[in-house]
Amino acid sequence: MRLCYYSDSYNVGDALNAWLWPQLFEELEDFHLVGIGSILSYSFLKTKPELDDSRVKKIVFGSGARSEKLDFKFGLDWEIRFLRGPLSSATITKQNNNFITDSAYAIALLPQYSALVTQQKKYEISLVPYFRSMKYFDWKMFTRQTGVHIIPSTLDCTTFITEVSQSKLVIAEAMHGAIIADILRVPWLRLKLKAHHFEQEATSEFKWSDWLLSMTLKNKTFSIQIPHHLSFTVRYFPLFIQRYINTKLLIRAIQRSSSKTTSYQLSIKHIFNQKVTQLKKEVDWLRQHYSN
Repeated sequence: MRLCYYSDSYNVGDALNAWLWPQLFEELEDFHLVGIGSILSYSFLKTKPELDDSRVKKIVFGSGARSEKLDFKFGLDWEIRFLRGPLSSATITKQNNNFITDSAYAIALLPQYSALVTQQKKYEISLVPYFRSMKYFDWKMFTRQTGVHIIPSTLDCTTFITEVSQSKLVIAEAMHGAIIADILRVPWLRLKLKAHHFEQEATSEFKWSDWLLSMTLKNKTFSIQIPHHLSFTVRYFPLFIQRYINTKLLIRAIQRSSSKTTSYQLSIKHIFNQKVTQLKKEVDWLRQHYSN
């Protein structure tokens, strides 16, 4: 089994592929597993020349598109088992029902899952920044003034998952921060901070909406906005000034929102169980058809 995922820079959402799939699949036949991530686009897939070999099967296992425009042709050597959500399904298969959810939910199939969801809580509130946002904030000052624990999305998967499981509430700028919180049954809230500055806002919203719709979740969001009189100048400030301004704005926003626990959400239990059951069937199918 060969894993296909984004690996040019490290973040936990992509790194889950190398952490999760070897635990679920041992000694499978030779094929490409196209798994977790928004990787079904020409811009990504054409960076993987190994996928051009039509003799090796490609199995799409819960991946997502990046937008409504599909610019990649899938040959007969591709098998789309399921996609991340209805938007990816409509884009890639022209049908809106060929999806389960983000395949990171297969974490719930691991033998250690029960221990993870019953972890003793250490953190009242944790915040998961998008990995590219880390340098634009003074996180030590932020934690000192708010008491909110920071879980960097650049942590190794085991540590990241453990710290999420030890949190009572999670605020997530990183989408897989919210996804993993939902998997571990930790109420979460989306934070719209700086991620949309690193990729087009339409791309960010497509990815989030695709997953949220797959779990019948609402797009509850709070945004941190730079005041209008600073919006055109702050990007030209030295980084240490940007960090100070951004951090102060985030501190105020978190302090205003921290008491509004009704804004946090979880997927409905029976929907969560249904998705895990569907994923188990797909995992069993892959084991049955590709075991050595």
